[in-house]
Amino acid sequence: MAVTYEDQLIPICPKTFKVLRTWTVLDWCKRSPENVYKHYQIVKVLDEKGPKLDCPEDVTVSTDVWSCHWNRHHCTTTRFLGVFR
Repeated sequence: MAVTYEDQLIPICPKTFKVLRTWTVLDWCKRSPENVYKHYQIVKVLDEKGPKLDCPEDVTVSTDVWSCHWNRHHCTTTRFLGVFR
């Protein structure tokens, strides 16, 4: 048995389109042309809403060259930042 598909893009209007998908199935155990099956599928893709962004608050991180500590909103946490030479 072998299965493949082919897509044909059909533009509808801005931000909306359809895909005509043609599925082809070959049954190797049957004689030709009785071994080829086709099925058509329509997929509709539309964008009705714009993206919603959830942005985190701004974060300021600072450290000095002699320590691996960072301070954010009066909380101090020790974290290895790595040393590059």
